[in-house]
Amino acid sequence: MILSCHLKNAIARTSINCTLIGTIALSTWACKHRDFNNTANESAFQNGLLFAKNFGLSEGEVVITLDDGPGPLSVPVAKYLKGKNVPTVFFFNYKNVGDLTDPKQLQYLKDICDLKIHSISNHRDTHDAYATSNNVWKNLDDVHRAIKKTCPNEKEIFFRPPGGAWARGEDSKGNAIALNKAFDNSGKSVGLQYIGPVFWDIACDTEADCNSTDWKKLRDNYFSRIVKDGKCKGGIVLAHDIHTRSVRALSGYAADDLSTALSGSFDDSEGLISKLSKAGCKFVALDKNKDVIQKLLKNGPGIGSIPSAPTTAPTTAPSK
Repeated sequence: MILSCHLKNAIARTSINCTLIGTIALSTWACKHRDFNNTANESAFQNGLLFAKNFGLSEGEVVITLDDGPGPLSVPVAKYLKGKNVPTVFFFNYKNVGDLTDPKQLQYLKDICDLKIHSISNHRDTHDAYATSNNVWKNLDDVHRAIKKTCPNEKEIFFRPPGGAWARGEDSKGNAIALNKAFDNSGKSVGLQYIGPVFWDIACDTEADCNSTDWKKLRDNYFSRIVKDGKCKGGIVLAHDIHTRSVRALSGYAADDLSTALSGSFDDSEGLISKLSKAGCKFVALDKNKDVIQKLLKNGPGIGSIPSAPTTAPTTAPSK
């Protein structure tokens, strides 16, 4: 497993008084009644971080996840990825890129949902690194309502905390308990099942030692972290659909008019997706193993992994 610098930095921020890095896997409806008309009666949280292995992914299987949208490139890259049969988890953030009460922003979500291949998921209302048990529900509520409005048939909604940071110390457990309780009892989330926090195995466009303003170099750096010694290792890949360089690295399209070009057909042989396919990587959905999803919901604490905190200080990566 590759523990990314982005994740290490997040863990470093949580490690000062940290006794527990918590993750949650919670359900807001019974397994046999997955619709918006039933009340919640099942929830759980994990005492660790959810990586590819925790979702039962095999070596060579790749899950693409895109953070911090929606934005102008979100729908075009979603269409491109559908054309390549790459199911993707879009982790959307309320305030980082526009207001989700804006009809245009809501239309982004609906257009991606209507493609019927990707997952629309929650990256919190703000991009602040931490929430406390006193405000954890509010920190997910706006994105949650936007998902309900634009994608009412979504069956699983994943959650990823901004920066990979769930909480400091015991707040991680308190957050999970508070969120489970809010989802179970508030009535606001009837019909939706949350699983998370979802972390990642590979990141690059936020890593100082991997990121680059040159999209081809960024592509190559991603590739070298996913494919080792000519063999696809796979894993959950973190990238960002709000960064032009990242979208170019994924697709291989180098011209400026990305939003138009990605919606059509073009030679994408220079893109990361095509190169990973040629290397034997298999793109899969994060929820492909339904039995594992149910175990996450039912088995309670203890499924995730808790890596040790790094000793080096966080670094700053290029932002565009």
